[in-house]
Amino acid sequence: MEHLHANNIIYCDLKLENVLIDEDGYPRLTDFEMCRHGGQVDSEGYRGTINYIAPDLFANDLVDKAMDIWALGVCIYILINGENPYEG
Repeated sequence: MEHLHANNIIYCDLKLENVLIDEDGYPRLTDFEMCRHGGQVDSEGYRGTINYIAPDLFANDLVDKAMDIWALGVCIYILINGENPYEG
């Protein structure tokens, strides 16, 4: 994720289903279909999976790193608690 953000790429669909573990135990991201360049307006509306999207992003079509940071927090919450922090 840090490498993507350093290159101004927003993943837009971070969720546990898109993170795989390789043979050495390192996490790997898959499914780059929804990636966008940071700072651009997304004319197609919000991106990602509903349970992982920050509530304030529904009113904002600007793609930025906050989308990925929120989704990462949701993933960590699910790993710790075994359930979604809220229903979409």
